[in-house]
Amino acid sequence: MGNYISLGSNTKEIEEAGSADAIIVPEPTFIQTERILHRHQIWSVKASKGIRTAHKKSIVSEVKVGEELHRHCLTVYGGDGLPNTLDLEFFRAMEQVLAEQQRNNDGEPLEATVVLRAKDILEAAGKKKCGSAYRALRRFFVRLGATALGVEIEEPGRRGQEQLVHIFENLTQIIDEEDDPKNMQVHRIRLADWYVHSFNSGNCWVVDHALFRRLTRPISQLLHQALHALFPDGGGEARIRYAELVRNWQLTKRSGLSKIREQLDPAHDELRRLRFLDDWSYNVLNHDKENPQIRWVAGPAWWESDRESRRLGLGGQVSEDIRDPLLPFRVPSTGLKEEDESRVKATVAEILDFVGIRDKKFTPFWTQAARDIPLTRIRKLVGDVRERVMDGQRGGAKDDRVMNRGAYLLSLLKLEARKRHLSWGA
Repeated sequence: MGNYISLGSNTKEIEEAGSADAIIVPEPTFIQTERILHRHQIWSVKASKGIRTAHKKSIVSEVKVGEELHRHCLTVYGGDGLPNTLDLEFFRAMEQVLAEQQRNNDGEPLEATVVLRAKDILEAAGKKKCGSAYRALRRFFVRLGATALGVEIEEPGRRGQEQLVHIFENLTQIIDEEDDPKNMQVHRIRLADWYVHSFNSGNCWVVDHALFRRLTRPISQLLHQALHALFPDGGGEARIRYAELVRNWQLTKRSGLSKIREQLDPAHDELRRLRFLDDWSYNVLNHDKENPQIRWVAGPAWWESDRESRRLGLGGQVSEDIRDPLLPFRVPSTGLKEEDESRVKATVAEILDFVGIRDKKFTPFWTQAARDIPLTRIRKLVGDVRERVMDGQRGGAKDDRVMNRGAYLLSLLKLEARKRHLSWGA
């Protein structure tokens, strides 16, 4: 498939009405972002001024293998410090410039070696073209060039090995020290083969870069990146434990639910005002108040990006010919009854959380569906129902079928069962 990307204009801005804290929401600027790298939390919060940044961290990632989600651990090595949220801003801007170059080249495939002008990246990032910005951009390229992702490889009968994966294979910087807008700083980059192949194969999501540029908080930026990777498999919903956020993002750990809310809710509020989030909640599991599970529900802005992804034919099942260097394993099904039952119960709990606890009379049906239909597909159907509900709440076309979430989800699951030739779909 081609690598066309829809770049909307962000010169027009619209104001979200009906809210006391309404803010100006920018017109979308959709860019294409490669999925393998995007789904891993390699970025950390920007360290306070004067504090030396860490050079190593372990991150936990959810990876879809076939129809199942699996968790595994990577090690991020930052030779010049771990990549942070300022680097994420520059990386998103770099992706926009690459997309614009492709568009100007009539959609030709991305080349392994690209030449980027610093002033183009600063403009895409919304940064002022000054000496400090050019120096920060040079540090970004050096930092990302020195960043390696360590993947542990285990094979029966062999010692454990660690494979180091890079994003940039080679980097040449032509530096012009002028601090004015005519600065001709140029970066010639040899992108990793796996990244180029994945990008050119359409293994991408669509991200609204105009919305991302409006984010002012590092945690908002990290959430925007992480949830873009989690919402598709969750049908517009995602859940992560607080300890995982602290570990992945190098956050300062807070104790007690009120302190955790104080740390995260300003970012949640910012994402809600920009329509990226619709709702969020904190769930205490096993009486562990120090490590609640945070649940997020996608807002209209994410659904717009998701629709654009589907319109362009992106974000679907990963092709088998795409080499994923950060996933050097294939997880076989254990077939263990206890694990299967635990998975079924967890899926039923998610369904009840969505349709309402009063729909417990349908628990036998939800249980049968959870046994026979992959969780990722169930989450997708839940997301379809949620999107229709939100359309109705925003004054869209009325759909009486979603007046009862449970009944509508039940009908969708029966249709899915018939497609799979399951007897209970009749």
